[in-house]
Amino acid sequence: MDVSNSTGESTDYRVLGAGSRPPQSNGTGGDAAEGPSIQGSVKPQDFDVVIPPPGDAWVVEFYLGDEILARQVVDSPKASVDLVDEDGEYRVRMFIPTIDAFITNSIGEQKRAKDLEEALRRHGVSTWLDTRRRRLSKIELMKVVQDARNFVVLLGPKIGVAEKQRDEWAFALEAVWQDANKRFIPILLEGAKVPAFIRSAASEERPIVPLRIDDPARDWDGAVASLIRILRSEEDPREAGEPVGITEEDRRRQREWLSYLHELAESFR
Repeated sequence: MDVSNSTGESTDYRVLGAGSRPPQSNGTGGDAAEGPSIQGSVKPQDFDVVIPPPGDAWVVEFYLGDEILARQVVDSPKASVDLVDEDGEYRVRMFIPTIDAFITNSIGEQKRAKDLEEALRRHGVSTWLDTRRRRLSKIELMKVVQDARNFVVLLGPKIGVAEKQRDEWAFALEAVWQDANKRFIPILLEGAKVPAFIRSAASEERPIVPLRIDDPARDWDGAVASLIRILRSEEDPREAGEPVGITEEDRRRQREWLSYLHELAESFR
């Protein structure tokens, strides 16, 4: 979550789970209940990147001393929340930016996926990674996929796939087939192989080049730096390695994925 200040003076902020209150006075005359919160301050025309406490919704408050200037309920950790001063009255402006990197991962790579997301966001790359306790519905997931420009697939040497990953990969695959501007960027950890569903999206006009991290202690930082340049269109993906090839088996698997996508589409009717 990005917390920014477009006013002419420094202000404090806090982010807390919706339904919780910080332990100090809330400025509205009532006692506040204890609740987890993240606090900080932002200078004029500056911003902070905040990882909110666990939950599916949060309250972002801007305040000075005990006085709350403005507050906003937020239901996405990817939102940008901006304090503005309109004719002497403080307001919160919120929006969710286009997703530069939709991150999905094989089972067992959740921690590395979170590490990757934090690294990208520190460099100003907007991301999406499903860490909610509540699983997204297929319709909600489809909307997120439509908003994404790139699909970064983090794969370990043992590629385990649950229904959650299968749905993410299926919708991402359909989006890449339908929109030539969207692309897959696989990151292969410790000798992992490129799965068939990614190879099925490759073509001569739109090659798919995996980033390889054979030794995470040695290769992680370099691969992340290369990924950031690719996402910013500062580096041609083909400079990072060899494009994946396509076999007849890949085409057969492609037909299987298409059949699965048709089944998903029918389930919405």
